[in-house]
Amino acid sequence: AEFEENLEEVLAADGIRMGLLVSVPEQGKPRSFLGFITYKFWGPPLKAMSISRVAVPRRYQMQGFGRQLVRWAIEKAKQKPRFECDRVSLSAIPKAINFYERLNFTTLVDEDLPDDDGGPSFSSSV
Repeated sequence: AEFEENLEEVLAADGIRMGLLVSVPEQGKPRSFLGFITYKFWGPPLKAMSISRVAVPRRYQMQGFGRQLVRWAIEKAKQKPRFECDRVSLSAIPKAINFYERLNFTTLVDEDLPDDDGGPSFSSSV
């Protein structure tokens, strides 16, 4: 799919940040795109990082790249002072629930958290 907008500007306008995972180039081979994650920091009173998307191309799924992206985002959240960010939250599609539970996310019922997809909300303390 093509689009005209500068993706960085579109995301930044909403305060959304993106992390990309690419392979280390091997001799004679180009880098491979392994996945991405989008997230946003919500300051007080929410004090949370909200993960809005984690995506890995089908051919690279089940190889740990999604887990690597989520763990990277959690580390970013841990770098913030606790008065700015004390948890990571997300809304999960049904087929991803087990994935997030394996990463120690727990189901959350919290009306204060943004709900991007209408799916179950999960949270993990940082």
